[in-house]
Amino acid sequence: MALVLQNLAGRLSSLLPSSVNLVDVELNQSLSRTQMMKKSPRFGLEDIKVKESTVKVIFRDNAAEDGDTISFSLNRQPYSGTVYLTNAGTAFDLPLNPGANLLAVYGAKDGVGGITFEAVVVDGVKSNTTMTLVPFPEGETAAFNIIRR
Repeated sequence: MALVLQNLAGRLSSLLPSSVNLVDVELNQSLSRTQMMKKSPRFGLEDIKVKESTVKVIFRDNAAEDGDTISFSLNRQPYSGTVYLTNAGTAFDLPLNPGANLLAVYGAKDGVGGITFEAVVVDGVKSNTTMTLVPFPEGETAAFNIIRR
């Protein structure tokens, strides 16, 4: 297990270079909001604001279950091994820092036609959903912030 996590850490550490900041992507004045949202690293994912210090995040395939798999990091730290995307979803309890928490999702394997998913973030009794608006390719990273107020 330790070796698996070490390998995953190496792969995830390069998902988003430390110089990449989602705010910088959003401040690109040459793109419309619609164009920006469909580009890497967003692929349509929007930030979610929460109040709790721990949230449940449910990753699920929001299209056909076609064998897509992901792994993800929270604040640039590897958090999971391979997650098989299903319509039912897989849940994780994530501890959050105050402020912005970067959730980066690595497309480990594309079943057919690009990786699509939605992330349901449960904050106490309330939930918010963000989803990819366009499929993203295997080997790419999609990212959004969970902002703890």
